[in-house]
Amino acid sequence: MFDTGLLKSKEPPVFSIGVGNLSVGGTGKTPMVSFLIQKLDFDNIAVLSRGYGRKTKGFREVNHSEDASTVGDEIFMLFKRHQNQARFFVCESRVEGVEKIMTSYPQTDLILFDDVFQHRHLKPGYLLLLSTYQRPFFKDHLMPVGQLREARKGARRADAIVFTKCPESFSKDDYQNAAGPHQAVYFSKVKVDAPENTFAESLITGGKVNIVSALADNKAFVNQIETTFEIQQMKLLRDHYAFRKADLVFDNSKLPVICSEKDWVKIEKLLKPEEKPRFYVQKIEVEIDEEADFLRNIMEADKRFKEEKGSVING
Repeated sequence: MFDTGLLKSKEPPVFSIGVGNLSVGGTGKTPMVSFLIQKLDFDNIAVLSRGYGRKTKGFREVNHSEDASTVGDEIFMLFKRHQNQARFFVCESRVEGVEKIMTSYPQTDLILFDDVFQHRHLKPGYLLLLSTYQRPFFKDHLMPVGQLREARKGARRADAIVFTKCPESFSKDDYQNAAGPHQAVYFSKVKVDAPENTFAESLITGGKVNIVSALADNKAFVNQIETTFEIQQMKLLRDHYAFRKADLVFDNSKLPVICSEKDWVKIEKLLKPEEKPRFYVQKIEVEIDEEADFLRNIMEADKRFKEEKGSVING
């Protein structure tokens, strides 16, 4: 109905970027939002998410009195990492969320949407589609045969496409051909930091470890760890899982435990102070091939948005 014009999408009053995908999870949306927060030069950034896995409803601002159970693990992880660089909010209705953000913080000059591709009541100023290099959308199929939650042609709505989780050496040809004539195509890799505990102590590579993971792509997490450590026991759980203390008990309780940054925001509060040093957090960053061009493409879209907005106001 949106494609035919029967339903209208609402545009935010300030420049906005929507990060999303066509498939079910695991494309790296949250790390991409983290990258954008760090790299884009805006004074007042707001990040809006639905808040997957939370036990609350409605609009909420993320602050120190909240936790993963009240706002969701992904947005709470972003808050913990970037609380001095942006404000964070959750709301099922992105339109309502934008209205409340702008009412409370009218100085906001950029809104980032985490997972918004299918929420078409809202139209971001710049739409960024993520698709993994290993399973690109143009070779995938609709569920239940494949992992797509909407048809491949939905990719046409994107302003740019980023193929994520690329290997060290890769070919771009087929991937660039999958884009439309006005779509920019970029490629990103995952940069894995050495696991650290709460004392900022890095874990020495090559040793034996246990791992616990509740991600959309647990397999990728396991692959990252086993390249540098010897895994003795692993507990793999569904995405957004609400951990219990029993999930953190291993046969060999003396071995260090590695978890993701997203899972750590839920695990930390279950541990006694003396247990925390044994847990090491694996943080990841995004590296964009042709990063300067990628950021320039976004800033040019921001410039066009401001020019069009100015012409409407002055016209």
